[in-house]
Amino acid sequence: MKFGLVLLFCLLFYGSSDCESGEYEYFGSADPLHWLPKCEQCHFYCLTCNGHYITNCLTCHTDQFLSEIKTCDACHDNCKTCKNAEVSGCTSCENPKYFENGHCLDCPESNYLVIIDETTRSGSCYECHETCKTCFGVELHQCTTCPDDRIIFKNTCIECEKKMYLDRGTCKPCNDNCETCEFNSIRCTSCTAKQYLNDQYHCGDCNESCLTCLERSTKCTSCENGNLLLEDDTCGACSENQHLVFSNNSEPGMGPRGICIECTEREFLTITDNKLSAGFCRDCDESCRTCKKKANICTSCFEPKYLRTFTTSCEECNLVLTIYNDETRAGYCEDCDPTCAECEGTIHTCKLCITGRYFVDELKKCLACNKPCRECETNADTCTACLDGYYLNPTVFVGSKICEVCHSSCKTCDAVGPSGCDSCNVDFYLTTLNTCAECDKSKCYSCNGVTCLHCYKDYFLQNGLCIVCSQIQNCAKCNGLFCTKCSDGFTLINETQCDACEISNCKNCYENKLLKCSVCLDGFVKDGADCKSIELVDGCTATNGVLCANCKEGYKFLGHECEKCSVENCGNCKDSRGTCLYCKVGFYLNENICQENCIDDNCIENNEQDDHNSSNNKTFILFAD
Repeated sequence: MKFGLVLLFCLLFYGSSDCESGEYEYFGSADPLHWLPKCEQCHFYCLTCNGHYITNCLTCHTDQFLSEIKTCDACHDNCKTCKNAEVSGCTSCENPKYFENGHCLDCPESNYLVIIDETTRSGSCYECHETCKTCFGVELHQCTTCPDDRIIFKNTCIECEKKMYLDRGTCKPCNDNCETCEFNSIRCTSCTAKQYLNDQYHCGDCNESCLTCLERSTKCTSCENGNLLLEDDTCGACSENQHLVFSNNSEPGMGPRGICIECTEREFLTITDNKLSAGFCRDCDESCRTCKKKANICTSCFEPKYLRTFTTSCEECNLVLTIYNDETRAGYCEDCDPTCAECEGTIHTCKLCITGRYFVDELKKCLACNKPCRECETNADTCTACLDGYYLNPTVFVGSKICEVCHSSCKTCDAVGPSGCDSCNVDFYLTTLNTCAECDKSKCYSCNGVTCLHCYKDYFLQNGLCIVCSQIQNCAKCNGLFCTKCSDGFTLINETQCDACEISNCKNCYENKLLKCSVCLDGFVKDGADCKSIELVDGCTATNGVLCANCKEGYKFLGHECEKCSVENCGNCKDSRGTCLYCKVGFYLNENICQENCIDDNCIENNEQDDHNSSNNKTFILFAD
C-alpha cells in the first residue's frame, strides 16, 4: 500500500517522462521514497525500449524486426522492413526491388516495373515488347533501349531493311551480291537465289543445275524442277523404271538426296514424294512372291499356295485348287461335294466320307447308311455307330453289327432296358444307376443330373439353380439364363447386375452406364449427354424421352421444337411464315390477325376451332369484304 502511494505521488509530482527517442525512464534508488526519474540510453539494437537490456526492446530500426523475446533481429538482405528473418518475411522493399507476397524481387530483363504502393513498393512486372531490350510500357513504341541488331527510332526498335546492315546505330547498304550482311557492306551473311556463301563471306554463283547450293558452286542443296538431288550433291534425273531412294547422309541445310535404283522382284516401293517419284524399297511379306504398294498386297505366290482372287493374299488350299494363271498362281479353291470329307482331282471324287456315309471304292463316291445307323462300313446296313435312341448290339448275328432301340427314357444307351442309359432326353437327368429321372418342372426347363441347365421365363440360372427374376435388384426381365433388361434408370452391367445410370433422369443409358443416355424419363428431353426437364424447354408440354413431342397453345411444332406463334393471341399456327390456324378464346381471326372484337357482320362461328376451346365460349372468323 505504501509502495503504491509513493508511485502515485511520483507520477503526479514529476508528470510524464521527458526522455528522448532511444532512452527510457529510470528511477535510480531502490527506496521508493528516494525515487527520482532519470533517462538512460536503450541498448543500441533497440529503437525504443523499457529497460537497458537487449531483451527490453519495444520497437526496432528500419531493417530489423522485434522477435518474440523482445530483441531486434536483422531482416533478410533483400528486405527494407520485415516481420521475420526469412527471405519471405519482408513487409516493404528498397528501390529498385518490388514487394510481392512477402518477397522483395527484381524484374527480369526486358521487363518494366509498375509500383502500386510507394510505401511498401508493391507492384508487378510486365514484359516489354519482343523488339525492346528495356522499356517503359508493353507497346511496340515504348522501348528505351534495343537489342544489338536493332536501332531505336521514336521509342521503337527497328531492323535495317533488306540488303542493309547496322553500323553504329545507322543502317547502311550491303554489297549488291549480298542478300544480308554485317559489320561492313562486303561481309555477306546470306546470298541471293542461285548463289552460295563461301568461307570469305563472299557470294558466288551456283552450278546451272542447282536451284540452291552450299559452300561451293557444285554442292547443290536443292534442284530445278524435274531434277533430283543425288548422293554426290549434283542434280540429275533417274532413268525409266528407276526411283530415287533417299539417303540418310543429308547434311544440315541440305535437301533430301539419294540414289536412283530399281526395286527387286521381292520388294515394293513406298512412295514418299510423288513429285520426285522418290521413296524406299521394302521387303514383301514372306507369303508373297511379288507385291505392290504394301508388303501384304501380293501379286504372285510361291507353290503350293495360290493367289486368292479379289483378296490379293497367298493362301493354302486343302480342298480342290484350280489355277487359271500359272505365272502369278492366281486361282480359286472349292469345297468338295457335300458327301465327301476329303476329295482329290475334282470336287466330286471322294477320298473320305462324312458321318452317315460309307465309301464305295469303284465309284469313288460316298453312299448313305441306312437308319438307325449313324455310321456304317462296307454296306449301308453294317453299323459302326448308332443314332440317338439306339445301341450297337454285335451279338445278334455273328459278324453283323445291328442297332437295337434303347428304352424310351434314354436318349442314348449301351444296353437294353431302363438301366442301360448313357444320356437322357430333355427334362430328364442321368442317375448314378444309369437310369433317367425327370427334372423339377416348376422352374427348370432342362437339366443334367441335379443341375438345371436352363430355367423358365421370369427365372435366371445361378449356380445350377433357378432364381426368380425379381431377386436381381432392378431387373425387369429374364430369359431363363440371366437378366436381359433392367428397370427404368438402370443399365445392365453383367448377366446378374443392374446399376443406376450416372446421368440424372435417364431412363435407358449405355456405354457401361457412364456417360451416354439413349432415352430420358417422362417429362425430360435429351440435352447433349444430359436429360433436361421440359419445364426448361420453351413451349413444350410432352416428350418422347428424346425430343419434344407436343407444344402448348400459342406455339407451333417444327422439327420437334416449339416456336412461339408470331401472331399475337394465336391459339395455333403452322409453317415457317407463322400462319395462324385459329385464335385464343375471345379473339377472332381476320387476315392472319387475332382481333378482340368482331366489328363486321361477316363474323361466323369457326366450328373447327371449337374443338380447341373449353366450355361454351364461341370463336368466330371475320371474313373481309
